[in-house]
Amino acid sequence: MKLPVFNSEYAAIKIEFLGRPRIFRNKIQLKETIEPQKQSLLSYLALHIPEPHRNISLDKIYENFWPKSKSASRNLTFMLVMIRNLLKFPAHFLEIHHRGSLPLLTNNGIYFTTDYQEFQQILARAKALQRAGEWEFAKKEFLQAFKLFRGEPFKKNFDEWSVNMRFKILTELETEAIDFARAYLEHNDKHNSKKVLEKVLKIIPDSEEIKGLLKSLFLSGFGSLK
Repeated sequence: MKLPVFNSEYAAIKIEFLGRPRIFRNKIQLKETIEPQKQSLLSYLALHIPEPHRNISLDKIYENFWPKSKSASRNLTFMLVMIRNLLKFPAHFLEIHHRGSLPLLTNNGIYFTTDYQEFQQILARAKALQRAGEWEFAKKEFLQAFKLFRGEPFKKNFDEWSVNMRFKILTELETEAIDFARAYLEHNDKHNSKKVLEKVLKIIPDSEEIKGLLKSLFLSGFGSLK
């Protein structure tokens, strides 16, 4: 069996955007700094066409990144050239073509992964273990999921898609951190509840709910925060 990492016909690209952006090609971190717009587009493609033979309408890309521009097509072509040069893969790996009158961008050779997808997968495992009553195993998974956050996602990105994704991810992080803290306080784990809430508050400093929970935690000790 040919795994993508070892098959020259494919490239394995990991995009980490839960904090300062990092990119890995075939498990090796790129040293080059990636500009915010390139990072946004690359992250978008990683989430929407994550594997070969997947495609997306160019109109959807234009709507998210150049909604009012008359040069959207030229902008995308330029950005794709820049991304190909950065990641050092052949032009046909990300290729524009038409299906009838519909212009598409097709992934012909890249296996994308992201730390956000990893976060969601670990959370799913943690919740399954929690439902099964395996609280200690679930806790390890939850803590591993929160550990993936190194800072605010898309902090320097101001295109519409990045702004919306930042809001979505931070809302999800806040909700999951609060749920974790409440659940594990009921199991007398004040230390990890406080640790997670404090970490998330550094990323979302204006979260009044987390501030309130930390205050309640300080005042009520191991009691329920419901």
